Amino acid sequence: MKNIFKNSFGLLFCWLGLISSGQSHISYVGRDFGALDPTSPQVVVISSQRVTSDFGWASGTDANLEDSHKLRAFKFSMAQSGDVQIRVEGISFVSGSISYSALTRPAFSIYQGLAHESPALADHDTSPISASYNDTTYGAGNWLGSFRALNDWKIGNDDGKTFADLSSFTYVGNGADGSAANYGAAAGISGDGIADGMVVQTLSLNPGSYSLFVGGAQYYGLMNSGGGTGSNGFSVTLTTIPEPSALSLLAFGLGGLVMMRRRRSQFSQSSTNPHQNP
Repeated sequence: MKNIFKNSFGLLFCWLGLISSGQSHISYVGRDFGALDPTSPQVVVISSQRVTSDFGWASGTDANLEDSHKLRAFKFSMAQSGDVQIRVEGISFVSGSISYSALTRPAFSIYQGLAHESPALADHDTSPISASYNDTTYGAGNWLGSFRALNDWKIGNDDGKTFADLSSFTYVGNGADGSAANYGAAAGISGDGIADGMVVQTLSLNPGSYSLFVGGAQYYGLMNSGGGTGSNGFSVTLTTIPEPSALSLLAFGLGGLVMMRRRRSQFSQSSTNPHQNP
């Protein structure tokens, strides 16, 4: 009975903490880029987003992972293989009467796979199946959450009964603002070398559904001692980059369409004026 009360209070405090921070479990509501077509130029922007720390992504690069609530999740799909440029920029903005400062060191990771979506319950780090999986995989007490910035990871919802019920994220790539001076010395980080509040990275992606997680790239150590909290604003831009051959084919097709229309126009004029000299 004591353990039941203890667990109930723990979940209650976790829930209240999420409400006060303005964060939720993993969700793509308002953060769906839709289906991207890499054969034609396409630019999609989702702005006025925020995270509640400046270290959420960087903390996911070390051994004890990070709480996924410290990041924002987005989704998109690819019908076929192609290149996509990901641009994440810290921005300040005002929503209602609240002002949000810019995320100073943004970073992102992309994974194949999606979290559970409505009508299913949302995934979160403290669900029983998430905790069981993390204890089994990383050792009890050795994890802050489920998020891994540079590797595959799994997370589940409160309905999950076995590890087969977990959502799986297969790591594809990352991009981080700055250098090891801010994001730490973990191997595999694709830093841009300039700590200017923006990161741009182009990745070659296969067909499928993708999740993109954005967070802060300032590293403070295993327990995030002294880490910056509060609301940090940012925007994300996805741009498809067609291959030169595809662009040439598109230009050829448009040129042919123009010529066809001109010929039709000339034929129409000639038909309406039978006395026109050849």
